[in-house]
Amino acid sequence: MSRASLVFACVLFVAAAHLAAADPAQPVPSGKNAFETGLVDPFLSSYFLRYLLRVSPQDELSIGFSYTGRTNALFGAAYPGSFQFFAPSLGYRRYFWRAMYAEYVLFPGLAIYNDAGAAASYSSFELWNEFHVGYRFEMQVGRIWLTISPEVIAAFPDIRSNEPRSFRTVDEASPAFGWPGFSILPNILVGIAF
Repeated sequence: MSRASLVFACVLFVAAAHLAAADPAQPVPSGKNAFETGLVDPFLSSYFLRYLLRVSPQDELSIGFSYTGRTNALFGAAYPGSFQFFAPSLGYRRYFWRAMYAEYVLFPGLAIYNDAGAAASYSSFELWNEFHVGYRFEMQVGRIWLTISPEVIAAFPDIRSNEPRSFRTVDEASPAFGWPGFSILPNILVGIAF
């Protein structure tokens, strides 16, 4: 993880904690349903949209779809081709202090590797895990509630059934925290609650 990313994540959480402390009466988010997407994800060639359903005052379930397509590993090493990942997402979010939450999201999906060196394409079943910690802010604009949630994500793969050796070599050469495929990233979610 780059130093700039770590500083960015720390600033977001300090700001969120400061704003939360300024209003001790701030409740847990009130919307029963919401749609969310990420602002930082397009910079990583990753896109998602998900629907959240409030099942209790502190618990939400989510379902969505994501797409990732890139030619570089997250930490700058170049893959010997391109990589695309299509996956539904299933998640659980728990609010544990005001609007601060912890979340687990599971991405079972199809990865397509195009290896330029071997002039071959590989399909792979992959199972990715993400852990999120963030804070959700809500603002009412007319009859619509807008949400913004700064968060930090820890992501790693559990299963990669048919990843080409050339791509695996890139991941193993530049592992984050000694674990190939592991990454910690800041993110900002935006959405509409209703």
